[in-house]
Amino acid sequence: MKIHEDWCCSVKHIFREQNCVADALAAKSYDFAHGLHVFLEAPAFLSDMLAADDTEKKSNFLLGVSLNS
Repeated sequence: MKIHEDWCCSVKHIFREQNCVADALAAKSYDFAHGLHVFLEAPAFLSDMLAADDTEKKSNFLLGVSLNS
């Protein structure tokens, strides 16, 4: 996809099961007023999901390392 002559961009679909945080933010957006919302910290309702995501990434990395060694 070409947006600007000097830019090279691509779009990739990610299933909601693979990005629970984005899905939760999208669902919660109905509770927000219209307009731009900037979070300086992760909202409290995302804490568990972010921790689980971080744990899963670390375990996938460690699994990959153990299979290659």
